[in-house]
Amino acid sequence: MANLKAGYLGGAELDGANEVILYEVQAPAIAATFTVSFCNKGQAPAAVFLAHGTGATSAIPGARFWEHNAVVEPGTPLERTALVLNAGRKLFAWSTSPLVDVSVHGFEKG
Repeated sequence: MANLKAGYLGGAELDGANEVILYEVQAPAIAATFTVSFCNKGQAPAAVFLAHGTGATSAIPGARFWEHNAVVEPGTPLERTALVLNAGRKLFAWSTSPLVDVSVHGFEKG
């Protein structure tokens, strides 16, 4: 049986300036189903971005956005559930403010 991931798949504390790759679906997985949660620990609203693609960044042609300038208020999480990616896709996130945490939880199918 393949050694596939389940539970916490990835995450980061966003710095307000740089995009991060949160997670990549890699073989032997053929797909992943997951939830992404943003938590703003700061004192002011923060805009967040969530995209997926096959390149090194979300600026590469072919990337697609699930969130673009979605506002996350302090103390109010933003959660997207039932997201699915196939092998070779990467999950990108960034925010306009520091102190925003993002977590990916789910499982891979092989």
